[in-house]
This record gives sequence, C-alpha cells and structure tokens, in this order.
Amino acid sequence: METLQKSRQKSSVTGVENNLSLGKLQSFFDYLKESLSNRLNIDFKLDDDNISVIKALCLYHNNNEYFESLYPNMSLKKGILLFGPVGTGKTTIMHLFHDTPQCYTTVVNCRKISDDYALEGLSAITKYNSMRKLALGISAFNHYGSSFCFDDLGAESPTKHFSETRNVMADIIQNRYDNRLRFNNTHITTNLSSAQIEELYGLRVLDRMKEMFNLLTLTGKSRRS
Repeated sequence: METLQKSRQKSSVTGVENNLSLGKLQSFFDYLKESLSNRLNIDFKLDDDNISVIKALCLYHNNNEYFESLYPNMSLKKGILLFGPVGTGKTTIMHLFHDTPQCYTTVVNCRKISDDYALEGLSAITKYNSMRKLALGISAFNHYGSSFCFDDLGAESPTKHFSETRNVMADIIQNRYDNRLRFNNTHITTNLSSAQIEELYGLRVLDRMKEMFNLLTLTGKSRRS
C-alpha cells in the first residue's frame, strides 16, 4: 500500500512539506479514506496512477495556496475537472473529497439528471442552478451549502420531456456560469476530450469550462477488471 510519504519521490507533486507538511497531508488523507469507508464501504487504494492527483486535491481541498504555486495555471477559485479513461477511479476520488475545508460536494450522475428531466421536466435542471442548502451539522466543516460534482459528463444524451428536447448538461453548465456561482462550487468528471466536449455541448460551453475548471488527469488501466 502506498502512503503519501513513501511515494514522495514517485509523485510529480514535490516540496509540499514547505507549506503543508507531508504528515498533515497523510493525516488528512487518512481521515478522508476512513470517512469514505464508513459512508460507502469503499477501501480506497493509493497507487502510482492516482497519487499525483490525490496530493494535488489534498492541497486544493485544504484551501492551501501552495496548490497555486505548484500549478501556476490553476486556481483555488476554480472547480475541478477530473479527466481520465473509463474505470480509473474518477467517481471514487470525488466521493473521497466529499466534505473538506474547501467544500461539501454532492456527486450526481449526469445520466440520472437526463433521466430526471424526461420525467420531471425543467425542475430537474433548475435545481442545479444554485447551491443546495445543507441542514445544520451535516458538514463537519460547517459548510452551509453543497457544491455539485457532475459525474461522467458525456454519458447522458439529449432528452425529451413531452415535446421539448434539451441538452441538460449544456444548460446546467451555462446556467451555473451565468448565475455567477463561485466556480469552485462546480466540479465535473469525464472521459471526453476537449474536441468531444465541443462537439456535444458547443464551443460556448467549452469556453466556459476552460474558465471554470482546473484540469486534473488520471492515468492507468481500468480498476474494474
């Protein structure tokens, strides 16, 4: 089993001890791992394929400014766009960072949103146009509202409710941008390339996404085999 300390030389994220000690990173990761196991009965496996992303996300989710020093093109004010091949653990990672100093995140599958629109109509989309309020005490870090991670962008398809067909995720991304929600309240996982995103959602949405998100990439083979 990898640990954040032992894998220090293997990771592209180096020098984190200058601002947030490796020991504190390890403690934070252990807390998240235990929480994931308790909530979803998932034993998260740290390895060479995901450790760079995990270290980056540990910094990001602690609101640590060293994240921006390590990644000059990234910002704590942006959300996370986690890209990677099918089965590499993107969804599990977003569940891992469910409740952190940075945000409380609700993971919702894009295909489910599409299915909900077919049944419920516009209300299935508009509920994602703002933050979802949280009951007092739900978040260990006292967040009053939930961010959303839209999981598996591209798995959904344009959906019809009666006679009205919508590209639901294009609408949601555009609406969250237009409503001036803080960008770090929106996260996405996908295996789509930029060209595929433009083809499915249009150039306007792609441009918005470049402004809204930090791109992190997972590598490796599917963990489902």
